This record gives sequence, structure tokens and C-alpha cells, in this order.
Amino acid sequence: MAIQVLLLCLSALLFPGLLVGQTPGTVQVKTETICEVTVYSGNTDPFWGYHQPIVARAGERVYAAILEPWGEAFQQRWSLYERSERGWRRVYTSSKDQRLNQPPLLLADGRGKLHAFFWPEGTCAHLQFDLSGSLEVPAQDSPDVGYNDLWPYAGGGVNPQGDLLVITSPYPEHRSALYETSAGKWTRGTAVVHASRPESPSQYDRHCYPFVVLRGREAHIFSTQDVADPEKIARGDSFTYSFRKLDYYYSPGVGNTSFKAVSVLNIDGTKGWVHNDDMLLDRSGRIHLLYWYQTEERNWRTDSPQMHAFGPPGGPLTHVKIGQGFVEGRLYEAPDGALYAVWPRRDDLYLGRLAEDGTLVGAPAPLGVSQGKEISGPRVFLAPPRAMAFGASVLEGVYRVSAGNGRYEIRYFQVTFRPTPDFNGDGEVGFDDFFLFGDAFGKKGGQAGFSAKFDLDGDGEIGFGDFFAFAAEFGKKVG
Repeated sequence: MAIQVLLLCLSALLFPGLLVGQTPGTVQVKTETICEVTVYSGNTDPFWGYHQPIVARAGERVYAAILEPWGEAFQQRWSLYERSERGWRRVYTSSKDQRLNQPPLLLADGRGKLHAFFWPEGTCAHLQFDLSGSLEVPAQDSPDVGYNDLWPYAGGGVNPQGDLLVITSPYPEHRSALYETSAGKWTRGTAVVHASRPESPSQYDRHCYPFVVLRGREAHIFSTQDVADPEKIARGDSFTYSFRKLDYYYSPGVGNTSFKAVSVLNIDGTKGWVHNDDMLLDRSGRIHLLYWYQTEERNWRTDSPQMHAFGPPGGPLTHVKIGQGFVEGRLYEAPDGALYAVWPRRDDLYLGRLAEDGTLVGAPAPLGVSQGKEISGPRVFLAPPRAMAFGASVLEGVYRVSAGNGRYEIRYFQVTFRPTPDFNGDGEVGFDDFFLFGDAFGKKGGQAGFSAKFDLDGDGEIGFGDFFAFAAEFGKKVG
């Protein structure tokens, strides 16, 4: 069989006019309007909750938790929107009698439950929506997650078993709340204790805005420093916090094993700024972090390098620069194992593919979702695998555009694309990719050696249709 494949591939490369089929690697993008919101003074941004998963997929349906201001000074409520074959509809709205600062974090446990954690009046509330029943009257409890405050710095993750991990970040530490489905109860603990910092009015080298990933009992946290800066306070600045450290924490057994701290970036002592953008644990078990920084006060949107750090759980991490002027990025792993990043800019959302060595393959390309309106924020939230027990099968998420007169249109987008024949991720389709394809030729889904990245026509089998698609791209650069 290998000899036959080799001969056929060589003949096809010599006679490219015989090839048929669609070009791999093309993308198709759809957008839909979810709702419109109004922004009032004294409130946080409707997309201010940087790192909480606010979008999650459960089977064929998608859910989004949208913060909806209705007055000033945290007069805000949130609504749960559901996307089905009938389009988007509001299925739940919280009370207007309680102040709210951030949208909930949203987790789909794979057991038919959708979980929303939010902090009305600064007290943690946990809603459980039964996706097989009515969503209008969810079950509610108030779990002790270790932090009650109107400004809840929190993130969460869910594993394939349906266990939930919520990380909250009061000044002294990252606190953990783990719900184990087998035991049916919450266990609270301390994940990370922050160092003391006497010169800061907060007294601690506090970290916040945590991304959280839970796979089995393996837990990951990616957070940024959030220190009350005495220099800014003395100057009378309106914003008095500084962010100059990024740290990644790893535990192979949350609840039983301490977290190991890995320094991602430390520019303390400069006048700069750091920001953690996203964290993803890929199917092979590697951890990926997106972040950006600057070492002096400059235009952060245009003058900050976007960085990609990756490596085994707990490190060591390899750091590569993947862009300039692209910040607030999010990560997505396609079913074929290819890794992508999405960046919001005022003119559009941009998509770029990351190679095996962590670098960017070509320049990020616009998705064409702005439709002539300015991307507001700009910020984008994906439906991430950390928010869903069954992973992220499609690239989808929410963003917003200006609708005028202080109103914003909240939009959903979804990207579908066929696998690329650049199997080794070096930016071109060459003989190394050909040999990888030849090893996989003839395999079917479920068999050892089958990988979706070689199934270019998506029929569940690595056959001649995939070969024709591969050969049509041979010798071309990707991206």
C-alpha cells in the first residue's frame, strides 16, 4: 500500500492537472446578533470580566451570559441567552434589585447542567440550569468559594468528569473551591499564597484575573499581578494599580498536591505593563499561554509585543514573539490539532495559525465580521474548552460593535474551516508533510494511527480524496 501511495503521489505531483477537489485551509464565517445593551456612567464595561468564561457550548446549543446595565453605579443585571436552531433567545434574567459588577462565569458540565457563578451585592451565587428542562427557574445555592466582594476576581474550569474548579483572588491568596461529582460536595482550599509587599497599600503582591483549566485533577492557573501602586496614588491618578508580573501555577492533583509557581514574566521596577490574554491545555497535554507587555508607558495596543509561551504542565516554558499591535488574543485548538489565535482590533477580528514551534504562520487575516462597524473594546470572548466538559469542537464566541448613542450590539460569530495540509506547521506544504500523510494513508476514524488533521475532506477516512486535496497544495506556502 505504501508503494502504491508513493507512486500515485509522485504521478500527481508530476501531472497536477489531474487533481480535483476543494482547496484545504479555507474558512467560512457567520455572524448573528444576540442583543443590544446600553452603557451608563459609573458601571463596568459589559465585557469587563476579562477571564471568566462567559460563553459555553452544550451539545448543539450555545449559551452566553451578557451583563446588561440598566442604570448607574452598578445597577446591572445579567441575562442568559441560548442559541438553538431557532436562533438566539433570552432564557433567564437576574433580579434588578441587586447590584452587579461582572457577568457570571459559565460552565457546562457534560451531565446536562449549565452552571453560572456570579456575585450579586458581593455574595457568591451559584445557579444550575437543567438543560433538559425549564431554564427560567434554575436551582440556586450560595457555595463558600472563599471570596465575597462586589469586585470578584474569579475564574473557573470544568473537566470531562463534570467536576468544577472555581478560583477566587482576594489580596492574600488564590483560593480554590472544588466540586467533585463523585462526592457531591464542595471542598475549599488555598491554591496560592501571595508574597507580602509592604510598600503597597494593599500589603500584598496580589495576583488576580485568573484563567483556570481543570483536566482530571490536574489544575492550571494563569494570573496577573494587581498591586496598589503608591506612586500612582501620590500623583492622584484615577487608576492606581500596576500590573508588572505574570505567573502560571500548576498542580497535578488539586486538593491533594500544592501548586507549583512558574514565573512567566517579571518587569517589576519598570514603568511598563503586562497582561495575560488566554490559557489553553491542548489535546497532547501541552499548556499554552498568550500574553503581552511593555517596559515603558506607551500605546499598549500598537506598541506591545504579543507573546506565546508553551511547554509541558508545570514548565519549563518556551517563549516566542508572535506579533506586534495584536493584543487581547484568545486561543483555539481545532479538531485536527491545529492551534489558532483570534485577536480583536477596531476594524475586525483577526485569525492566525500557530506552528509547532510556537510561531505565527503568516500574518493574521481579518475574518470580516465588523460589517462596517467598529469593534468596541476591542475585546472578544471565545467558547473555550476550559468551560465545557466535552471540549470546543468549533471556533465561536462573542464580540460587540458600536450601535451609537451609548448602545452596543452584542454579536456571535462562528468559524468553520477545513484542515490545512501543512501537517508539520512549518508554513509550507512539502515533502515532510507528504511523508506524514503517507504514514496515515488508509486509516479510518477509530483506528490506531488515524488523525483528523490528515482527513482533509472530512469523510472519516484518510483516502484518495484527501490525497488529491493534499497534492493540489503541494509546494505552496500556508497563511
